Amino acid sequence: MTHARSTPSHNSAVDPAVDPAVDTTLDPGTAALEHDAERHREELAATVHALGDKLDVKTRAGLEAERLVDRATTAGGKPRPELLAVVGGVLGAAVALAWWRRHRT
Repeated sequence: MTHARSTPSHNSAVDPAVDPAVDTTLDPGTAALEHDAERHREELAATVHALGDKLDVKTRAGLEAERLVDRATTAGGKPRPELLAVVGGVLGAAVALAWWRRHRT
């Protein structure tokens, strides 16, 4: 039994890395097109990455929580004094309002 040997057709693409006989020099127009295609691929990859980051809600929520904790605490991890003053003021106002509403005539 004889086996038919497969040969590439004239229309098939040949990988220049595999076939050193392929001429890899490009005319300026082709080089410009390939450069544009590469730039568009990089932009598309960056866009896909940004969309992936935007859709990662769990990571975004964690980063926002870290940011808020950093803003609300000192380097030692204790609450900032100005934050304590604001919280105390709000609680005091709430207590005063509740007392006033209860004791109104």
